[in-house]
Amino acid sequence: MIPAGVLTSGAVLVMCRLPFSTVRAATDRAGSVVTVPPRGGAQLEPAWNRRPPPGFEFRFSGPCQAHGQVERERWRPVEQGLRGKRVLVTGGTKGIGRATALAFARAGAWVLAGHRTGDEAAESLARELKALGEHHRLVQADVTRRADVAALAETVRADWGGLDVVVNNVGVDGGVPFGEIDDAEWDRLIDHNVTSAYLVTQAVLDLLTDGASVVNVGSSVALRGRVNGVHYTASKAALIGFTRGLCKELGPRGIRVNTVAPGLTETEPGAGLPPHAVERIVGMTALGRICQPEDVAGAVLFLAGDTAKYISGVTLNVDGGV
Repeated sequence: MIPAGVLTSGAVLVMCRLPFSTVRAATDRAGSVVTVPPRGGAQLEPAWNRRPPPGFEFRFSGPCQAHGQVERERWRPVEQGLRGKRVLVTGGTKGIGRATALAFARAGAWVLAGHRTGDEAAESLARELKALGEHHRLVQADVTRRADVAALAETVRADWGGLDVVVNNVGVDGGVPFGEIDDAEWDRLIDHNVTSAYLVTQAVLDLLTDGASVVNVGSSVALRGRVNGVHYTASKAALIGFTRGLCKELGPRGIRVNTVAPGLTETEPGAGLPPHAVERIVGMTALGRICQPEDVAGAVLFLAGDTAKYISGVTLNVDGGV
């Protein structure tokens, strides 16, 4: 008999005519993703050659085809442990931040979305969050200013008393040749892409529960560099260093600190670039498409959830395999 094992969402288990000892060795670690490749022209077992629904894990118990019939199969939801968690998302009304705020709310978390300007995006998000529950709210704050960040932290303290997840999502781009960058442009990117994460995380430090999660939204360009974006590259690389250092300091409390590093993301139609530029970038990806905000949100929820409880200090690329 094959001992109980687990396939994570999206994985495919293929059972075939293999020696029983081989199958057992491949499946005796519960929680691992298992693929048993066919050998010697063996026939695949059709009952196993499929994917579980998204967000589900696949548990099995039974022998391989060479040893009789499969006894049972069942699906059950994968629990990320996000229900009831108190989550702060900065830059939460547009693009990646909006997709992340809504994803947390749909997972049962309580969401506070920070935003700088009161506009239609904020109003529409407020309506969507209200439809998902009564615990969600929006707070207007410029997280590059210490006074605004302090007020944001006090709102969290007064309303919730603590935080389980912080998503430092605020960020801006800049396309300027290095020789033309002035102090104001340099400061604009550093303030939004690095200083905001420093200010917000420090302000809520005593509100973070032991075992909390901090997720910073960086960029895969930090690992590659970009023409006409030296200041942008530098700011996102600094965020990786911030993540690595902070995870060491907060580790004794069980607090995890990680970064997601998206590639070019379609936060607006065409990602704000000419079609030929988008086509060139998409052509560099293994998956052959542009990143969507929901792709990044999925990575954020993974890092914030219980299935990533031993992951800290990592930079998780979400770039389609560039």
